[in-house]
Amino acid sequence: IINEDYRAIATEHVRARMAGEVVSVHYEVTGKKKDGTLNRVEFYGSRVVIDGKPTIIGSMIDITERTRAQGILKRSEANLKIILDTTDTAYALLDRKLNLMEFNQMAVKFLNSQYDHIPAKGDQLADYFPKERLPEFIKSARKVLKGINVTYEINYPQPDGSVFWYCVRLFPITNDKNEIFGILFALSDITESKNAEERLKTAYAQIQDHMNSIKDMAWKQSHLMRSPVANLKGLADLLKDDGLDDEILKYIYIELERLDKVIIEMAEDVSNHDL
Repeated sequence: IINEDYRAIATEHVRARMAGEVVSVHYEVTGKKKDGTLNRVEFYGSRVVIDGKPTIIGSMIDITERTRAQGILKRSEANLKIILDTTDTAYALLDRKLNLMEFNQMAVKFLNSQYDHIPAKGDQLADYFPKERLPEFIKSARKVLKGINVTYEINYPQPDGSVFWYCVRLFPITNDKNEIFGILFALSDITESKNAEERLKTAYAQIQDHMNSIKDMAWKQSHLMRSPVANLKGLADLLKDDGLDDEILKYIYIELERLDKVIIEMAEDVSNHDL
């Protein structure tokens, strides 16, 4: 499902997580549909350990339309006349000094809900951007003004105790002379993807706990069952000392050993069971 040009990237991200070099990744690649057409997909994935083995839990989202819309915006002139208001992504255009030049309705909604601010053209971002987040944003903005695309995730705790997660993308905007005059700010709500990932982690953790309980129960049951077997062996030894027929005693021992072996195998089968 991954286009040939991006398979090495996807493979490396999987390898890094399985090796424990990183815990989670968030990246985009070009995918390939069943009919051979290409689309753009976004991956979120984290490394977890299940039954002692590294495993990846994540999600894949088709972002073809969003990517196309961003491409249109990146090709626009300095004073963007139209920024898509039909998308669920917040867009804003900043000049080199981080003054707000253009924005769409989703950006208005975000700024109002998270910063309690109604944006207006000419706003200086630093006037209402959280002070603790501003240095990191400025650092990213400087990279973009050098022609580098920047992507990162950010969270906003809410008064009710919940947390909203967003994916932030920063792109350089150029004019006809290929000069960078501003930054396109794109923000997407990824809360559901994050929550789904956490639910998967919780579910796997519960499954792991359940499997461990089954293993513990199996061993406990095996020990309980082996106790009377041991007693029977002891009685057989006493019978042997009393001169019981050797042939009958031989069969008793054979059956006791067979029962003991079956109990051990049952416990080991449960213990070695993989999810």
